[in-house]
Amino acid sequence: MWPLKEEGECIRSPENWIEHGIIDGIRHPLPATAFIPNSEVNEENRSSFDLDRLFHWVHVAALDYQPKEKLWKVMTLDGLKRTFFLPKLLLMMKAEDPVNFANRIISAIALRKKCEEVIRH
Repeated sequence: MWPLKEEGECIRSPENWIEHGIIDGIRHPLPATAFIPNSEVNEENRSSFDLDRLFHWVHVAALDYQPKEKLWKVMTLDGLKRTFFLPKLLLMMKAEDPVNFANRIISAIALRKKCEEVIRH
């Protein structure tokens, strides 16, 4: 789904992030922000939303990591407690350097554009 070698782009490994949340031997969720579907959008009203309102950034708790799928399990902290499995590209840990995160997004967009050009020609 996301053409990016995240392991090479990330400063911390998923295991290191999980260790970052262990305090006094107890594993705690990691505070983060995730790019997820807008909770107000459903099948009936989807066409009435502008494209830039279909998804938005929401505060989440990163609960776990699925190494086989390379997805993070997150729960929204917006009162709805929705859960999602997301690639790291859609998840910024609060302890993460925002410049590094932005650079990953920029790299992913550039790679996507390059792939689209190859497909067109």
